[in-house]
Amino acid sequence: DPDLLDLGCGTGVVMTEATHFSNTVTGLDMSDFALRYCAERNLADVVQADGTRIPFQSNSFSALIALDIFEHIERDYLAFEESL
Repeated sequence: DPDLLDLGCGTGVVMTEATHFSNTVTGLDMSDFALRYCAERNLADVVQADGTRIPFQSNSFSALIALDIFEHIERDYLAFEESL
């Protein structure tokens, strides 16, 4: 199973679906509000952070999910670089 990072996981909808493909799905979002929804969905592996400063070592994940997120990040080019 690949280790997945859901960048901008929001309320955890995509994380929930991704668990069908991987046993290890980590969500990252900067919103307290969104991460509370993740907790209500029993998604415990979530981290509050800015997408321009991902708090994991390089190559910690096999794949990155980043749906509908970059346009919400002011300096999106930094998030692109960080997620490579």
